Amino acid sequence: MILGVFFPSLMGFGILVSGALLLADVVNRLLPHRGRRRRHRIAVGAHGIVAGAAAATGRGLAAPPFLIREFRSRTTYLAAALLLGASGAVALAAGLAAHGDVRGVFYRSPWAFGLGVGFGIAFEVLALCALVLAAGHRQLPQWVHWAVGHSLLGRLRVPPRGAINPLDHHREE
Repeated sequence: MILGVFFPSLMGFGILVSGALLLADVVNRLLPHRGRRRRHRIAVGAHGIVAGAAAATGRGLAAPPFLIREFRSRTTYLAAALLLGASGAVALAAGLAAHGDVRGVFYRSPWAFGLGVGFGIAFEVLALCALVLAAGHRQLPQWVHWAVGHSLLGRLRVPPRGAINPLDHHREE
């Protein structure tokens, strides 16, 4: 009896996760950030080589500003809050609808109820965080600045285009 509820719910959850991963890949390909990430990786790698050489000689090297992320625009945080809030409402509604659908596979399934409520709450908490970042922006406490600087909440900093780039073969000296 328990396995009759557990396995169909588990298979349905696997299908949902697979669909979410495919959707995330599509969104990731549509976002125009590949060049920025590549330039950031090159700069971090070059800094790592120089910092390693400096450490080998017994010298320290000051951390460059591009190692710490910066705040995104208020509009970005507001758009994220709206998108996450709507996603939370949809996740909650879908989970409750699947749990209560008499003809559905997830009828009275604790998985459907739990995942709908769990994802709904998680998305709403993230929406609230994005809303706080949009409202307070740079006037927030120092620990929020640290969290933005060291997580995906912040935007990658890249050195200016005039900086030395090891992949730039057209530079005249």
